[in-house]
Amino acid sequence: MGIFVALPSGRGPPEGSPKICQLERLIEWLNTKDNTTKLLPLDSSSLMSNAWLAGFIDGDGGFFIGYILNSGQIYCRFRIEQRQNDPNTDASYAPIMGIIASFLGSHLNLSKHNNPPVFYYVVAATSPPKLAALVSYLIEFPLMSSKRLDFLAWNTALSLIYNKLHLTQEGRATILQLKASMNNARKTFTWDHEFLY
Repeated sequence: MGIFVALPSGRGPPEGSPKICQLERLIEWLNTKDNTTKLLPLDSSSLMSNAWLAGFIDGDGGFFIGYILNSGQIYCRFRIEQRQNDPNTDASYAPIMGIIASFLGSHLNLSKHNNPPVFYYVVAATSPPKLAALVSYLIEFPLMSSKRLDFLAWNTALSLIYNKLHLTQEGRATILQLKASMNNARKTFTWDHEFLY
């Protein structure tokens, strides 16, 4: 009896991602138990043509609503970060993070986490036109974890900002309620979206 690892569009992470080494090691290990797991060729299609990035965002991405109290400015931000180098292979995440940054029309930045010091690549976007491409992608390839709930709240806030409704008292109150229900503040989880796919 073989084990089938279901991955979107070919074989898992695209070229340029050290995560492919982890997948290869898993398949090699599975084949020591039962030599029936097939190693497929790398997926060389565009990152935006399959659900791989959605899975990566589910694991390492974040959606945030910012509110600057003094100025009253409200904005939506997306951020994804990954270690500079894979801890097992020392391979750089620069190629795949650069592709994600290019897709968002953003820059690839470095962030330092302390104790012990570790550098991370960071891709972030706050500009509504840059976020529009991400929204279109995530509508086509939906998130599957509870992070989808954060995306839906974030996208509602983003729509209010696009339509300049964040400038109204009602719109601002709605966005602040959405902000208060996201990420670590989330108290209600529904899994209805899991039954759509």
